[in-house]
Amino acid sequence: PNGRMTCEKITSSCCCLIHSVVWYTISWTTHDDEVLLQANSFQRVERRKKKRMSAEKDSDPFFKSMATLKKLLSSPPQESTTPRRSSLGRRRSSSPVVATTNTTALRLEIEQERKQRHALEKALEALTDSRKTLQSQLEAAKEEAKRKEQAYTVMQGEVEEIKEKHAAEIKQEQEKVSEAKMGQKKALESLDAAEARVASLELHLQELQGELKKKEEMLKQVHKNQQDDRAMMQKNVDILLADLKKTRTALAESKKRAEVAAKEAEAKEKAGMTKAGEGVDTRVNNDTTAAAPEMPKKRPLEDAEGGEESLAKKKSSSANT
Repeated sequence: PNGRMTCEKITSSCCCLIHSVVWYTISWTTHDDEVLLQANSFQRVERRKKKRMSAEKDSDPFFKSMATLKKLLSSPPQESTTPRRSSLGRRRSSSPVVATTNTTALRLEIEQERKQRHALEKALEALTDSRKTLQSQLEAAKEEAKRKEQAYTVMQGEVEEIKEKHAAEIKQEQEKVSEAKMGQKKALESLDAAEARVASLELHLQELQGELKKKEEMLKQVHKNQQDDRAMMQKNVDILLADLKKTRTALAESKKRAEVAAKEAEAKEKAGMTKAGEGVDTRVNNDTTAAAPEMPKKRPLEDAEGGEESLAKKKSSSANT
């Protein structure tokens, strides 16, 4: 019985140890939900196995006989009713009734011991069978543990590969993130430079707008001055034209008078009046000489024409300005 119990303890300890190692390894290596579910299902299967084994123990005759043996071994030994022997090896003399009673009790005790021995032999046979069964179960458990250990080794290798793969992916992601940060930093620097350039351009634009405003004001002033000059020049031109018109009128009148005087002189010369003609000629000459001073009135026309030319020159110079 001690050997069987030892085998059971070893088997249960091995199973619990393997289960704990597998479960903790899986839980520490991977945190996948499916693996955790598999581990939980494995725990449930183990609990069901333990319950089934406990039920089989309760219904197994071997365990019943073991319980009987435990009770017999734990019960106190019965006192023998055989008469005590003397120091010479002979029984003490007693009455026939007492001897018969002792013999019957001795037979009953022998019969009981025989039954107990028979029960112990059956229990020993059952123990041997169960030991063989447990030995085979232990071998199967060892094979199963070896297989699970191999599977665990394979799983650990896969987990290491997955870890390496994840580490490489994480490294790549970190490199991408660092590159993105560098690009963002460069973009921010270029944006700052562009903002500074825009600010300088805005200042330059404000300066140009100020200058443009000043030039517009100057242009307005120049335009106003040109309009004033044009109005003044137009006024002068009007005055000069009026003077020119008066001069032309006077010139035309003097020309008409000169023509009339010439016609009269020609008529008198044809009439043949010699003396009177001379007097007439002298008068005519006097008339012509008297009318001659009116000829210089032609000069204002030339002055007017010169004034028009100077006015045209002024207009062209103002237009160029």
